[in-house]
Amino acid sequence: MSRGSKRRKPQQVPKEKAKGPGLTSHLEKLGDWGPMLLFFIATVVLFRNFIFSAEMLFGTDTFEAGLMFRSFYAEFVRTYHTIPLWNPYLFGGLPFIDAMHGETFYPLAVLKFLIPVHRALGFKIVITVLLCGVFMYLLLRAVGLSRSVSTFGGMTYLLCSNTVSLTYGGHTGKMYVICLLPLLFLAVEKIFKVKKIVVWYLVFALFVAVLILANHPQLAYFAMWGVGAYYIYRLLANYLADRDLKRAFTHSVLMILALTLGLAAASVQLVAPYTYLKSHSPRAGEGRGYEFASSWSLHPEEVVDQVVPGFSGYNVWMEQTYWGRNAFKLNSEYGGLIPLVLALIALYVIKDRRKYLFLGISLVALLYALGDNTPFFTIFYHLVPAVKSFRAPSTIMFLLTFSVTVLGAMGLQRLTERLEARTSDKILKGLIIATVGFVVITFLMAVTRGGLISLWNSIFYTNISPERFEIQQNYLPKIIVGSLLTTLFLGLVTLLYNLYRKKVLGRSVFIGAFIVLAVLDLWRIDAKFIRVVPLRDFFQKDGAIEFLQRRATYESFRVLAAPGVYRNQDYLAYFGIPELLGYHGNQLKIYDEFTDRPLFEEATTMEEYQRLSIQFLMGPKIDLLSLKYLLAPYDFENTKYKAVRDFGRFKIYENRNFIPRVRLVDRYEVIRESQKALKRVAAASFDHRESVILEKAPPFPSAQEPMLKGQARIVQDNINDLTVEAQLDHPGILILADNYYPAWKAYVDGEPTEIIRANYIHRAVFLPAGRHQVLFKFENRHYQTSLYISLLTIVGLVVIISVNVLRTRLRRAERPSV
Repeated sequence: MSRGSKRRKPQQVPKEKAKGPGLTSHLEKLGDWGPMLLFFIATVVLFRNFIFSAEMLFGTDTFEAGLMFRSFYAEFVRTYHTIPLWNPYLFGGLPFIDAMHGETFYPLAVLKFLIPVHRALGFKIVITVLLCGVFMYLLLRAVGLSRSVSTFGGMTYLLCSNTVSLTYGGHTGKMYVICLLPLLFLAVEKIFKVKKIVVWYLVFALFVAVLILANHPQLAYFAMWGVGAYYIYRLLANYLADRDLKRAFTHSVLMILALTLGLAAASVQLVAPYTYLKSHSPRAGEGRGYEFASSWSLHPEEVVDQVVPGFSGYNVWMEQTYWGRNAFKLNSEYGGLIPLVLALIALYVIKDRRKYLFLGISLVALLYALGDNTPFFTIFYHLVPAVKSFRAPSTIMFLLTFSVTVLGAMGLQRLTERLEARTSDKILKGLIIATVGFVVITFLMAVTRGGLISLWNSIFYTNISPERFEIQQNYLPKIIVGSLLTTLFLGLVTLLYNLYRKKVLGRSVFIGAFIVLAVLDLWRIDAKFIRVVPLRDFFQKDGAIEFLQRRATYESFRVLAAPGVYRNQDYLAYFGIPELLGYHGNQLKIYDEFTDRPLFEEATTMEEYQRLSIQFLMGPKIDLLSLKYLLAPYDFENTKYKAVRDFGRFKIYENRNFIPRVRLVDRYEVIRESQKALKRVAAASFDHRESVILEKAPPFPSAQEPMLKGQARIVQDNINDLTVEAQLDHPGILILADNYYPAWKAYVDGEPTEIIRANYIHRAVFLPAGRHQVLFKFENRHYQTSLYISLLTIVGLVVIISVNVLRTRLRRAERPSV
C-alpha cells in the first residue's frame, strides 16, 4: 500500500477535563432545568423593555384590529359571562366565531381576562417565544442529541428572526403555529420510540387540536405538510427495518384516529368558520386567481436575506429601506447563519437518513415560498388542495428555518464526535472557502460602489422601479456592513472549529461558543422588530369620542371616520362606537357588495377613489346603513351633511337623511334575485325611507302610499340577542338595519318567526297589528354542536393521558430501588 493511500487516523475528541468546566458542562449538571433557565433569561432580556414597563408591544395588526378584537372579547365575557357570537361594531355586524377574530379558544387567550388586554397581548408573545426554545429543546433531546447541543438548537429556535420579527406585525397566530411545530414532531418521534404508542397518538391528537385553535389555518396547513412528511418517513423506515406489515397497518389506523380526534377537539374553531368561509366570506369560492395566490412571494433578494440578513431592507419603525418587489417588508425570514452553516455541514457528515427528509422539507418550502418566481408554484396551485385560497407563499419559510435548526443541531453534535481527519480537513477547507468568498464579495461591493448590486439588478431585478432603485442605492452602505458581518461570523465559525480540532478548545467551550455566536447573530436582527409604546399614543379618548358615546346612550347609529382622522381603522370600535366600515378582512360578503368595496378595490387612481367615495356618501345606500355621523378632516358641508362639532383637526358632520336602525314600513317590493335587489336598492326611484325590498312576500299586500302609524325602538341590546318593542295600527314590516345572517333567529311575543332578507343585507320580520316584543337571537347550531364536541373530546383526551401518566409514575415509585 502506498503512503498516499494509507487510512488517516480519526480526529480525537478533546477531553473535557483537560480544559476545565465550561458553560455547557454546568448545564449538563443542572439537568433539563439548566437549559430552561437559560431560555427564560434570554427571553426576559430580549423583551425586558416590555416586561418591566406598563406599556405594550408595538404591532401593526395589533393596533389596526387585534386590540379592538381582544378588548371587545374580554369586556363581553366580563359583562355577560359567555363568549360573544356577534361583533356589532364593524361593517354592520359580523359573526364573531364564524368570521374569526383571533385566537378565541387558544389556551393563552385566558391572559386577557387576568391582566389588561394591551399587556396580555405582549405577554402572549413573550411566552410563545420562550416556548419555542423549550419545545425545540425537547424535540432534539427526543431525537437523541446531547443536552448542550439541544440547548444550542433551542436557543436558535427561540431567537429565530423568522418568529421574533412577527412581533412587529402583531402576527401572533403565525407565532403560535411556529412554536407548536416541534411538539408535533416530538409526538411523532415518541410514537416510534416508546411502547405505549396509543398514549402518544392521543397526545398527538391533542397537539393537533391546539395547533388548529391557534387560528391560523394557512400556517397550520403548512405545518401539517412537514409533520405528515416526517410521519410517513418514520412509518416507512420502521417497515423497511422490521417488515412488519401488521404493525405498519396499526400505526396507520391509529394516526387516522388521532387526526380525527384532533379535528373533533378543535371542531369549535373549524365547523362554523368553514361554513362561513364557504358561503358568506368575501373569500368564498375557488379563490381569487393565480395572481392573488402568488402575491407576497419570496423573491431572489429575500433569499439572500438568509445569508446576509437585511440585504433587501425593511419597513420597520423609522427604517424604511426595503427595496424588494413586495409592497412593504415588516418581518424577516432569517433563521440564523450559524445553524445554516451547521446544517450544510450536517448534510455532509451525518449518516442519519433523516437529513434527506429535512433537506426535502427545506427545498419544498423554499420553492413554494418563491411563488411565481419559479414554475413549481403552478404545480402547487393546480394540484394541492386549498392553495388557491391562500396568498403569501413566503409564510411557509418557517418550515425551512425549523428544518435548518434541527439539521444544524445534528451537525453540531456530529462535529463534537469523532471525525476522520480527511473529513475534518474538508470541513475546514469549505469554511475557509466560504469565508474568503464573502471577503471578496464584500470587498467588491465596497470598491465598485454599487457595481455588484447593479449586476444583481441586471440579472435578477430588471424591472426595479426608480423609487426602489434610489432606496437600494442609499441602502448600499448597510448592505456592505451586513455582508461584512456575515464574513465575520463565518470567520469566527472557522476559527472555532480549527481550535477545536487542534484540541485547543474543549467540547463544552466549543458548544458554548456556538451558542454565543448564534445569540449575537440573531439578536441583532430581532432587536429591530421589538418596540415598546404607550397605549395612549394609539388609542386615547378625545372630545369626538365622548360626544359620540353620549349620543349612543339614547340612540342607535353608525359612524364613518374618513381617512386621516384616526391612526387606525377600528379606532372608534375600540371605544364601543359602531363603525360603518373598519378593518377585519373576513367581513360578510354581502356587506362588501352593498358598500361597493369591489369598485373601490378596482380604482387605479386617487381621483377615481375620491369620486367613488363622494358618490357613495351622497347616495341613498349609506342612509339605509344608519350612518348618522361622518368624521372628516376636510370641509364637507352640503345639503346632506351639516357640521355639528369642530375639533380643529376634523369636524363631525350629521347626516340629515339618517334612517333609524329599527323602523316600520307597510310598502314593499319583492325581488327574489339578489343581484337585481342590489341594483334596485341603489336606484334613485326607490323610496328608501318608506319602502323595503324583500326576497319573500309577506301575508298582506303592499300599501300604495305609506299609511302605517306606529313606532319601534330597541329596548335591550345584549349583542348576542336584541329586543325590539313595536306598535303598529295595521300589519307591517319591522326592519332591523343589521346584517342578515342565517344564524339569527327571531321570536315575536315568544313565538318563532322567519327572518326575511331585506334591502339585500338587512333583516325584516312581518308583524300583525298591535303591540309586540320581537327578540332577535343568535343561534348557530354549527357552533353549539361543535362546542360540545370539542369540550367532550378535549376532556376525554386530557383525562386518558393524565391517568396513563399517573399510572406510569406510580409504577416507577413502587419499584424497589437498586
